[in-house]
Amino acid sequence: MPVWRTPRNSQPPMRLGSPAFNIGRRTNKLLKSREKVWPEHLEKALLEALAAYRPTSTKDPRSLQRFPRRNKWISQRIEEQTGIKRTPKQVGSRLQQLRETCPDPKVLHLIQSKDFGDQQVIHDSANSSSTSPFTTVGEWSLSKHSVPPSLDNRALSRFSSVSSSDFSQGTSSSSSTSLPVYSFRTVLDVSLTLFEFDFCAPSPNAGPSFTLDLDEHALTDYISSPDSPYHTFTRRAEVRTARAISQCTPVVNFSSQRFLPDGHYQCITEVGRDGELVYSRLVLLERRRLGSESFALSMPLLPDFWAVITSSPENYRSYTITQKIYPISNDTAQSDLPLFSIHYTMEHGFIPPMYVAPDLPPPPPYFDGLSLHTNVHAPLHFHYPTPLSDSPSTLYFNDAPLAHPAQIPNPCSFRTPWTMNYSTWVMNSTPFRLTSEPCNTTCTI
Repeated sequence: MPVWRTPRNSQPPMRLGSPAFNIGRRTNKLLKSREKVWPEHLEKALLEALAAYRPTSTKDPRSLQRFPRRNKWISQRIEEQTGIKRTPKQVGSRLQQLRETCPDPKVLHLIQSKDFGDQQVIHDSANSSSTSPFTTVGEWSLSKHSVPPSLDNRALSRFSSVSSSDFSQGTSSSSSTSLPVYSFRTVLDVSLTLFEFDFCAPSPNAGPSFTLDLDEHALTDYISSPDSPYHTFTRRAEVRTARAISQCTPVVNFSSQRFLPDGHYQCITEVGRDGELVYSRLVLLERRRLGSESFALSMPLLPDFWAVITSSPENYRSYTITQKIYPISNDTAQSDLPLFSIHYTMEHGFIPPMYVAPDLPPPPPYFDGLSLHTNVHAPLHFHYPTPLSDSPSTLYFNDAPLAHPAQIPNPCSFRTPWTMNYSTWVMNSTPFRLTSEPCNTTCTI
């Protein structure tokens, strides 16, 4: 009976659960302690973490160019299972090597595919469990003319249309069945900078506004752990007004791809101080269309309490502002978890003073006829004093002191072309001689 032997240069297939995975060429890199970087048990933990990875993104994973925080998530998962730490850079290097050398299509599918199945996405209320703590797309859908059932009209605070600034990102008007919803809620930490008496701000008649993009982007500051159901990142916004900041209640505009075109949403704004709730208000978000296929949701930020918070910069850190956005559903069993939670921290913005040119001193008396502005076509008038006689020794005039030697300019010292109009100049050998007759000389550049 023949005995089958494994070739020396090949490795037996590695088993991950039920299916067998052929890793292919292994890495021979060693640490400083002469220990292998990827021994078999770490390789197994790597593939198990790779199979369990799900992107925590508010967007469809198939539309993402990369796998958000996959290396970091796998690194933490390996450390939890084995107690051995491998950095995200080491994980990425090994995955790149497997992508280039691994012959097993199952491993390549795990590395390259963005189809994560139904383990993370909740498509509609029919496919989701009735005990799911997260609201589904089917539960959010409402007709345009229906009245939100869970919102009392007396508790609503509607406001008229306000001209707002540009929105950072519009949302798509695709149907509700094509928008995926993921099993986590979003928490935003917003740093709001307030600028008052800003002369570069829009017209004082137009109220200030700012936009919050509630979706994740590649450069978003991500601060939550991969296993947390709370997807947390930060945003920065500014409010600029030409008047005092306490006199202008801003309008906040929310944009997100998770807002349904035919859905209704409400926002609860709460203000706390020293651990106590001092203000709470429920507002139905106003839909503002930004064209044929995009819209945003708007509301005034603290219309009844804004002047109190912004009356002094010392109050900015004393109050905590929280907003929670909920979808409004006909289903009585809708979730108590908000779709978005927004936490504000405010700070006073510094506007540098405008530069004002200082007043220049008046020109000297001998520049009375000379303009300080450049004008090569303007004539320059020099008035020479009257000589006492026509003798060469009388070049010394009267004993009146001169205010400045420039009062007697020497025409021979000028190198620019001159057109000289004179009445009684008599040129001699040394360079010229003044006659006894009074004269005035006009030099024109």
